Amino acid sequence: MKIIALRHSYTKLNEEKRIQGRLDIKLSKKGILAVYENIEYISKIDFDLIVSSPLMRALQTSLIIGEKTNYKNPIVLLHEFVERDFGKLDYTLVSESKKLYNSTLSIDGFESNESLEKRVNNGVIKLNSIYTDKKILLVAHSHIIKALMKLANFPNLSYSNTEIDHKKVTEFEFIKGKLRLIK
Repeated sequence: MKIIALRHSYTKLNEEKRIQGRLDIKLSKKGILAVYENIEYISKIDFDLIVSSPLMRALQTSLIIGEKTNYKNPIVLLHEFVERDFGKLDYTLVSESKKLYNSTLSIDGFESNESLEKRVNNGVIKLNSIYTDKKILLVAHSHIIKALMKLANFPNLSYSNTEIDHKKVTEFEFIKGKLRLIK
């Protein structure tokens, strides 16, 4: 199974550089336009199936991609790929949250790296059990893609400092129970 991971497009909170975690926020006008502007790039990607986080920003991105690439199948929604729960950090400026995130403080409601990676790994295993030989376009969130990278042993990855672009894909392959980064 191959997973082509794409971060959802922009929301108002992305534009303001604020944490949104599991807040169910729709794409901004800039975000909708960005998906349309990125369609030529996305249409060159060979995929059999679109899987999306159930959060509105990912689903909207998926629906636009589906429409513009003449994708005919249902979009599969998997809760395992919903964004990390940031708890009380929601709405916080990313620059401010990094100070708290990198500290040893306990943040109420914050999903641990271990819990996040276990959830994402369960999602990968679930996908592989159903779609073993498929190429999956996964529209998800920054920390989901970072968790995939961690599971694929990407070196020097930091949840707080590694940037995930809204317009580029990260490709993985799941073979013999192991996730590996392709590009």
